[in-house]
Amino acid sequence: MPDAGVPLESVEGPLGVLWGKSAERAGGQTNLLLSHLLDTAAVAERLWDSFLAPSTRGLLDEVSGGPGQGRRLFAWLCAVHDLGKATPAFQYQWEPGARAVRAAGLRWHGPTVANQKRRWRHEHASAYLLMRALRRVGWAERHVAWVWPLAAGHHGVFPEEDAVQPPRQGKGQLQGGADWEVAQAGLLERVTVELGFGGLAEVQPVAVPARAVQLHVSGLIVMADWIASDEKHFPGLPDVSQVSMDGARELSLIHL
Repeated sequence: MPDAGVPLESVEGPLGVLWGKSAERAGGQTNLLLSHLLDTAAVAERLWDSFLAPSTRGLLDEVSGGPGQGRRLFAWLCAVHDLGKATPAFQYQWEPGARAVRAAGLRWHGPTVANQKRRWRHEHASAYLLMRALRRVGWAERHVAWVWPLAAGHHGVFPEEDAVQPPRQGKGQLQGGADWEVAQAGLLERVTVELGFGGLAEVQPVAVPARAVQLHVSGLIVMADWIASDEKHFPGLPDVSQVSMDGARELSLIHL
């Protein structure tokens, strides 16, 4: 059975424990999930400013509502690619990180989550959580339908919508219960606000891009994630008080 744990608020909240990369893969220190998402957004901004073709920027501006609007949407699309790591299905996989998450009160049933026959890939979880969150704030279905595959496909395979749902045999343990929903919503809200949006509803685009543009953006998301995952340039940050968009931007300016 899961550990008893302590109330969420007594350990700085979920953002202070949800990990994105283990110490072994982040230069010797845990990298909080919030840190990796903001690093990826900062890399995306740098790509936009210095490397994207004017035609690409123009297309994304049109999707976002006009000149100058596409940069922020592009950074957000890149940032949310790993939202699905904020689930028991991912957090249980590295025991030091899992202990901290359980100690913060985010629980799961170990045998159910660890059963590999019920494995739920984190990119699928990202798509599922995004669909749920965007629909809840009233996004038009036509926009939900093109945004979730960008998260689902960031490791190179685009699944059908049915395939990103949590396996029924997981009995709700893979995505987590009410406390997990609070944590997932809080993480998405923090990233959204850090990028200058007033809330998730405000992120909604005004137009659906052509399929070719969607595929192009998908490739750029993969690139931004790959760059932000380089522990030599974006080392682990285990202290949430040190995580900020300004800090991520500073690193991206130094290394890109």
